[in-house]
Formats: sequence, C-alpha cells, structure tokens
Amino acid sequence: GPAAPPTVAPLPPVTAAPIQIAPQETCFNENECCAVWAAKGECARNTGYMTEWCAASCGLCRPQYRLADGLFWIEIWAI
Repeated sequence: GPAAPPTVAPLPPVTAAPIQIAPQETCFNENECCAVWAAKGECARNTGYMTEWCAASCGLCRPQYRLADGLFWIEIWAI
C-alpha cells in the first residue's frame, strides 16, 4: 500500500510585533496639500508617498504645531 505521509510537528503561531512609530520632534508635512489629501483618504490609498511626505497629516508622528492652523494659513494664501 501507499506509504503514510511523514508526521510534522506543527509550528508555533507567529505573532508579529506591533509596529511602533516613535514620535518625531521635527514632524511636519513636506507638501502644503497634505492635510487636504489626508482628508480625502490618500493616507490609505497612496501610502508610500503619504508616509514619506505627509507624516504629520497621516498621524504617523506628532507635530509641534496644530495642523489646522497651518491649513488655515495655506487657504488664506491661496485666495
């Protein structure tokens, strides 16, 4: 008859450690449109770009200023 398959001990489950993002003191957005893009869901849709250029708006670090204040001045400037 056919040979029985070899018995393999099950591996213990692998649990990934949660990714910890250290707050950066110099956290800011590299592009003035970051807050608008983040509000439109670009942090999830365009993760690579947004992580690098819009870390503050995507909540990846804690900026030293209020993002709303920066957006207010950008909107005033754009008028």
